[in-house]
Amino acid sequence: MDCRPLKSGLATGRLTTILLTAFISTSATLILLRLSPPGGKVSSFVPVAVGPPVQQDQDGVTRTGGGVVAVPEVDVGGFGNGFDEEQAKANANGANVAVVTSTSVILQTTTSSVLQQGMSTAAASVTPIATRPTARWTITIGTYKRPKELNNTIKILLSEPIPSLQEIVIINNDLNDTLPEDYVSPLGVPVRHRMSEVNSMNNRLTPDPLLKTQAVFSSDDDVYFTPSDLEWGFQIWRNYGQNRIVGAHGRCVGGGQESYYQMVLVGLAFIHVKFMGFYASAHPIAVQARNLVDETFNCDDLAMNYIMSMLTCQGPLQLRGQKPWHDLGSPDGISHKSDHQQTRDRCLRSFEDWMGGSPLVNVTGHMRRGYTDYQGSMFGVFDSDKGS
Repeated sequence: MDCRPLKSGLATGRLTTILLTAFISTSATLILLRLSPPGGKVSSFVPVAVGPPVQQDQDGVTRTGGGVVAVPEVDVGGFGNGFDEEQAKANANGANVAVVTSTSVILQTTTSSVLQQGMSTAAASVTPIATRPTARWTITIGTYKRPKELNNTIKILLSEPIPSLQEIVIINNDLNDTLPEDYVSPLGVPVRHRMSEVNSMNNRLTPDPLLKTQAVFSSDDDVYFTPSDLEWGFQIWRNYGQNRIVGAHGRCVGGGQESYYQMVLVGLAFIHVKFMGFYASAHPIAVQARNLVDETFNCDDLAMNYIMSMLTCQGPLQLRGQKPWHDLGSPDGISHKSDHQQTRDRCLRSFEDWMGGSPLVNVTGHMRRGYTDYQGSMFGVFDSDKGS
């Protein structure tokens, strides 16, 4: 396990109760519970849909399930979706289960509101999330005055076909730069440039009103997976991780525990756009998080992990492709600043203060790309790092 502790000895008290009151245009209330049974050991809970999960058929019609209940997770290192409807209903009658009211509806409405109200592009150009295909995905790359690294990364990403890739969006935070023209690569991938209104690390986690997909692969400008591993990673996200951050960089909070991770950083990770919608919303926790990110010019990746675990009670999923992910190693990156660790410690404490504890979930395994069959299909192998 390549988890890097973010803070040695940082307290990681679990959530007792989080009440998220109505936000944006919804009147729903979301309650997540993390309860400590006798002996002090924390029980992990994950939301499980009652009824068919959200899915899109081959005809493009999106069908959604019913409400969501939280049920005990058997293996935190697994995917948390091994319960059927009857089991979920039975658990919902127990004392240690919290009911989560229409989480997907809340997030969907929030994101739609953000897109319609908070972005400068005309509302008519916004593609509703429910109508966006789940079989396609978008790469977004945040960049600031690093044309060499950006061009190298783009060159690699466009060097081979990526069958399910919809487009690449480059988010430029250099307000004095002149945007190049958008273009379509020789392999047919549209490359679109987006100029930010302010130089903020929040920009890459703000929903783009022109996005055509539900899946977003958020990337820094100096790191990349190979195109083949990216396509595999998307299929893993699509089938196992739509309520998780799924990506390369595993991190844990606290020292001396290297057999698990609790976060996957968003510099090389798949995220559902609905969670980006909450991040950009007017909910108090989201507003506080964005303000702290702007104040410190750091911690956007930590904020998204805390928010997603808070909303879903699930942990992330780390990917290990057939080839290692590449880091061009820019020496001027934020992580090289002398106060980087102190800043991130401050952010962690702030998030836990606002949320009443830590919502993070320990994950003890990762998804490793396996072999291909004779038709070229890609398989994934779930490896448990428990005890390693």
